[in-house]
Amino acid sequence: MLYMFGTTTSLCSSKDTAQCLSLGLNMFWQFSAKLFTNVLMFSLPIRIFFYMFSPISFLYQIYFKPQTEERQPLTQSSYSAFEDDSCLTGEYNEQVDPIVKSKRKAISIRNFNKSFITDGEPRKVVDNLNLDVYYSEIFALLGHNGAGKSTTIGMLTGFLTVDSGNALIAGHSLIHEAEQVRQKISICPQNNLFIDDLLVIEHLALLSSFRGVQVHEVLVKLQNLQSYQVEIYQRYAIKQKQKASGNYKDNHSDSTTWEGILEIVDRFSLFDKLFFFPHMLSGGQKRRLWLAFALIAEPSVVFLDEPTSGVDPVGRQEIWRVIQEERKSGRCIVITTHHIEEAEWLADRKAVMFDGKVRCIGSNLFLKQKFNACYYLEVQLVSNLTQRQRNEVTQNITSLLKSYIPEAELLVSIKNAGTWVASSIAAGVLTYSIPNKYVPDL
Repeated sequence: MLYMFGTTTSLCSSKDTAQCLSLGLNMFWQFSAKLFTNVLMFSLPIRIFFYMFSPISFLYQIYFKPQTEERQPLTQSSYSAFEDDSCLTGEYNEQVDPIVKSKRKAISIRNFNKSFITDGEPRKVVDNLNLDVYYSEIFALLGHNGAGKSTTIGMLTGFLTVDSGNALIAGHSLIHEAEQVRQKISICPQNNLFIDDLLVIEHLALLSSFRGVQVHEVLVKLQNLQSYQVEIYQRYAIKQKQKASGNYKDNHSDSTTWEGILEIVDRFSLFDKLFFFPHMLSGGQKRRLWLAFALIAEPSVVFLDEPTSGVDPVGRQEIWRVIQEERKSGRCIVITTHHIEEAEWLADRKAVMFDGKVRCIGSNLFLKQKFNACYYLEVQLVSNLTQRQRNEVTQNITSLLKSYIPEAELLVSIKNAGTWVASSIAAGVLTYSIPNKYVPDL
C-alpha cells in the first residue's frame, strides 16, 4: 500500500504532494492501528485463555500474576511458623484426629488476608484465615456466595495476590516458591472455558502436553482424525462390553499417561463425546470435562471451585462418586460449595466461612453436636381420639421414649421448631427431637 502511494506522489505537484503525503500518513496510521487491533484481538483471547485455563497457567509463569512487593528469602523460622497450630484452636474448631494428623500436611495457611476496593472503600474479603488440610483428605469450604471461598482458592492458586500472610502447599511456600507450587496443583474453576474450534480430545491433548504428558503419538494420530475416531470408538465399544459383563474395574487411573487420561474421561461418562465440540455438550457434561482436566498429570493438590455448579442431581451423584474415588490416590482435594448436602456427602472435614472468616472447622458429627443439630421422630396418632385420650397417649409415648432416650423432647410450639410443628400437632402427629449421639451415624 505504501509502495504504491510512493510511486504516485512523483506525478503530483508540490501542493498536491503535501496533500498526498498527509493522506498517506493518515492511511499509514489507519493501517498500523488496524494491524495492532488485529494482533491484539488475536493475542488477547490467547492470553486470557492461558491465564484462566488453570492446567496451563500453572506451567507458564508469564501468565502468573506477579507479586508487587519485594519478598524476603524464606528462612527456617518462616517454616516453623506453620508448625504452630495454636491459631487453629477454639470452641468451634474440632481437634484433628490423630490418624489424620499423622499424615503430611498438604496445605497450611497462616494469616491470609485479602481486601478489595468497593465503592471507594476497602472491604476485607478474607480476614486472617488459618487452616491446615492433609493428604488423603477431602476438605470443604462451605459458605454462601460472597463468603470468601473462591477468593481463598484464587489466592492459593496464584490467580490473586495475597495482601498478607503465607501458605505452604505441597511443602512449598506460596509466596517464595510459586513456580514449584504451580507444578503441584490443579484447579477446576467455577466457569467452564473452552476453545470452540477444538474438539474435546484436542483439548485433552493440548492440556496434557502442557502438563508434561507424552502425547506426541496422539498428535500424529489426530492428523488423520477419521481413522483415530474409528480406533477410539472401537475401544469404547470394548469397554462397554466389559462393563456389561462385569469384567471392567472402574478404579483410580494414572493420569500421567494418555491411556490413564482417557480412563478418567470414561469415568466421567464422556468417552463417547471425545470427538464433539464443546458447544455440543450439555452444561453438566462441560462441568464433568473440566473436572477431568483438573485430574490430568496426577496433581498433589486439587482445588474444585463449585464442582457441581449447574449439574443435575444424577450428574451430581456421578461427580461425587469420582471425587470420592480420588481420595484413594492419596492426594488432597479441596472443594468450595454452598450446598450443605454436598459438603456433608463428600468432605471428611469442612470449614464454614462467613464474611471472610472461618467460623468453625470439623467433621459432620462435630458440627451437628456443636450446633445442636438432631434427628426428628414423628409419631402418627389415630384420628378418632378425644382430647383426653390424645393427652393420655401422648404422655405414655413420651414416658416410653424418655426411658430409652432421656434427652428426647416433644416439640409442642412454633418456638421449638417452626410452623411445621404446629401443623403436625393439628394433624395428630407427635414430633420428638433426638440428639445425634443416640442415632448411628449414617
